Amino acid sequence: INEYNEGLSYVNIITTNSNYGVLSNVEGDFKLVLPKKFISEKLIFSRVGYGNDTILVMDYLQNQIKEVILKEKINSMDEVLIFGNRLDPYDILKKAKSKIKHNFVQGPYNQEIFFRMINYEDDSVVFKEESNILLYDENGYKSRNHPYENMYGEILSFKNSSKNSVGEKWDGVGALWLSIYRNVVLSKNNVLHKPRYYELEIGDIYEYDNYEIYKIEFRCLKPIVASTGYGYPAPISAWGYVYITSEDYSVIEYEMIIDRSNMQDKRDKNNNIICQKIRIFQKFKKNNTGSLYCNYSQLYVNSNVENERNQITRNYYKFQEFSSYYFTNDADELTMLKTPLIDIKNGLQLKNKGKENWLNKNYLPESNNLMRLCN
Repeated sequence: INEYNEGLSYVNIITTNSNYGVLSNVEGDFKLVLPKKFISEKLIFSRVGYGNDTILVMDYLQNQIKEVILKEKINSMDEVLIFGNRLDPYDILKKAKSKIKHNFVQGPYNQEIFFRMINYEDDSVVFKEESNILLYDENGYKSRNHPYENMYGEILSFKNSSKNSVGEKWDGVGALWLSIYRNVVLSKNNVLHKPRYYELEIGDIYEYDNYEIYKIEFRCLKPIVASTGYGYPAPISAWGYVYITSEDYSVIEYEMIIDRSNMQDKRDKNNNIICQKIRIFQKFKKNNTGSLYCNYSQLYVNSNVENERNQITRNYYKFQEFSSYYFTNDADELTMLKTPLIDIKNGLQLKNKGKENWLNKNYLPESNNLMRLCN
């Protein structure tokens, strides 16, 4: 929580000297399951714009500490520029891109991910799947046109909380590859790799993990596939921000909002899908060897359906997120997989899998009001 007793969203909670860690949800709640050998370790709590705090794992497990308070730390641009020249946001992004190989994990790694997808129609949940997935990437963080290629996966546990489920790669937990495809570091169609399509400016200077953080705010001047990653229906506008460290130009947080043009409803040609809005939100953190990787990704899509009389008849919301709770690039600990990430749901028996192990897995607690989060 913050100093005003408000829950803090997306706080990193990591263990010292291990590869385990989780993230808090919108209300500031989290769940962390650790092997017994880490009981003597410490938990470090960190979030952009706030000072860190540390507690003992034992105190957490014994419920001796129920709340952790983080104190806000923000510097204004005036404070930073008193003794220097104005910072150039284009130069900062250029350096961040050139430092990807140095700052991010290179070479094979494993990542255990909790993945959730929920579809709403108006105020009702019509589709909901959750899973724990083991990811194997044989290349590491190398930017490319199809970043999910050479990534492999296995569904460790699966839970379907809705009456229907589908086995297609685009839907449910099979859509993890789409989150990878939108990764600001791995994909090439975004502000980090195509800054010439954007108007940039520097916002406040924040603190994170004892480092100063630049907030680069952006607005797309030419919203096309090459600049946003989205084609039909064509994007109308795109804007957002990216947080970059002043020390080594690491990307640690990214958000982009995209508005798309209207399109005909494929299910009913008398209707149009209008006001389609997309939110992409990603966080990156360092593993125990100091290399960065994506530990949280959220994709939210909102669209309205308008009939031939220009009346709004339905509202659709699609919400998907993944949260990483274990990561390793230690060659002696790697599990190599053979199923391409894009095909992990193919052939999956669409029923609960690994139900007996579900409570022993780390997962991101679901927000009490996802509709409020989406709006």
